[in-house]
Amino acid sequence: MEKSTSKTLRKILWAGVFIAIGVVSLLANHQVLPFAVSLKLDWPVIFIVIGLSKLIDSI
Repeated sequence: MEKSTSKTLRKILWAGVFIAIGVVSLLANHQVLPFAVSLKLDWPVIFIVIGLSKLIDSI
């Protein structure tokens, strides 16, 4: 696999990880999922924004 393709795929993977962590935590905080994280309700949006910015940078 070409180096630039591998680097792009790695960036997309990490972006997906950040987005997934943020979405799961946000849903848990709003009691959509059956567990809770004990911080303010909307802090997981930070992970979603980081993931989206990494995704946009990799494209």
